[in-house]
Amino acid sequence: MAVRVSSKIWRDYLYNKVKSGGFGATRHWSSAAQTPTAPPPKKIPHSSKKGRLFTGAAIGLLIAGGAYVSTVDEATFCGWLFSATKLVNPFFALLDAEVAHRLAVSAAARGLVPREKRPDPSILGLEVWGRKFSNPVGLAAGFDKNAEAVEGLLGLGFGFVEVGSVTPVPQEGNPKPRIFRLRHEGDIVEGAPTYQVSVYDCFLPLKVSFSDLWAVKLLVFVVSAIINRCGFNSEGIFAVAKRLGIQHGKRKLAETSSTSSSSKDEVKHGGKAGPGILGVNLGKNKTSEDAAADYVQGVHSLSQYADYLV
Repeated sequence: MAVRVSSKIWRDYLYNKVKSGGFGATRHWSSAAQTPTAPPPKKIPHSSKKGRLFTGAAIGLLIAGGAYVSTVDEATFCGWLFSATKLVNPFFALLDAEVAHRLAVSAAARGLVPREKRPDPSILGLEVWGRKFSNPVGLAAGFDKNAEAVEGLLGLGFGFVEVGSVTPVPQEGNPKPRIFRLRHEGDIVEGAPTYQVSVYDCFLPLKVSFSDLWAVKLLVFVVSAIINRCGFNSEGIFAVAKRLGIQHGKRKLAETSSTSSSSKDEVKHGGKAGPGILGVNLGKNKTSEDAAADYVQGVHSLSQYADYLV
């Protein structure tokens, strides 16, 4: 009897506990493996979508442009390159005159200048002292004093390139600054890409438009001038002879390879069709007591590499 009473009391106690929530929330267990809930997908920001769109469009334009350029002939592409140089010219105008000159020579020496692929019209050709020139416009001594960029300068389309002046012994020249620009209102010529050439003795500095030259217009404008007080700065005969020796080997190799495919009367000129005409300008050292001996040494050392000497 006592057992039944205690059992009833225990059942009533459990019933009241469950009813009042005293045992806490009931946990449900499952033998099945629980898989973590996947986080909701992140939305792509609008700016990121726009960036991908622009990137895809740029890549598409690049591929299309490359495909188009690959179908263009060399003459047209060459014209584009020369036209593009006018975008660089204002940058050089901001630099010191000698720094701009040094940078231009270095660029030509490393092949970072356009190369003329269009042959000169035959009407521009001429022969002087047994040397055939493709055109009468050349680069005089003073620009490439130490024969650092002969190949690059010939490739620009000049009828001839003259290096120097070269002295027997290296000399520094006058202290810097020693090159000064003369600017005058109205001197700048708008239009085709131009190249400023400093010419000694009998010519003023000129700007020659090679696109006009190729079109047989030969338009030469005296648009500005410079004062050159370099004072014959030169690395000397031995440094120049070493560079010209390398260039001479390349020129002879080019002449040999082109002999079988070209006629003997073909005009030599810079660029694709030939090695061009090379001149060397000789000078004497400031401290030399025998100027004649300096010139004789220059002739003996450099005549084998030049088409003509000055």
